[in-house]
Amino acid sequence: MRAIDKLRYLIQCVQREGNNRFSTLLIENGLDITPSQSEVITVLAEFGPMSIAELGDLLLCNAQHPSRLVARLLDKKFIDKEISQDDNRKVIISLTPEGKELTTQIRRIEQIFNNEIQEKMSALENFTVNDLNLLLSEHIKETVSEKKIARRFEDNN
Repeated sequence: MRAIDKLRYLIQCVQREGNNRFSTLLIENGLDITPSQSEVITVLAEFGPMSIAELGDLLLCNAQHPSRLVARLLDKKFIDKEISQDDNRKVIISLTPEGKELTTQIRRIEQIFNNEIQEKMSALENFTVNDLNLLLSEHIKETVSEKKIARRFEDNN
C-alpha cells in the first residue's frame, strides 16, 4: 500500500511543481499572466470565441471560476466580451489582437516546458508519453475530467 500512497502524492507534487515551473517560465519570459490565464488564452486561440460556460467546459486548470480568470484577462486587455448575436443573455469572449499576439509567446513557452518533460521521460527506457497518458487516463474514467480531456484533445493521444 505504501507504493500506491507514494504514487498518489507524487502525482500531486508533480502537478504542483509543474505549475510552479510553468509559472516561472511565464515570468522569466516577461509575461504577466498565470498558468491558468494562459490556458484560457490557448483555449480561445484553439477553439475561437465562446461563452464563459463553454470555456468552463474546456478548462482543466480552474473550471469552477472561469469568470474570475476572464475578468482578469479583460482588465489586461487580452480578451474582449460582447453580447451574443444569437442570444442577448449570453456573453461571448474572444481574444483581442494583444491576446492573439500573446498566444504565440505562450505556445513557445509551452514548447520549452514540454521539452523539459520529454527530456525527463526519455531517461526511462521503453516508457513513452502515451504509456503515461494511458495510465493516467484510466484513473479519470467516467469523470468530468475525462470528458474535458476528450473535448480538448479529441483524437490526440
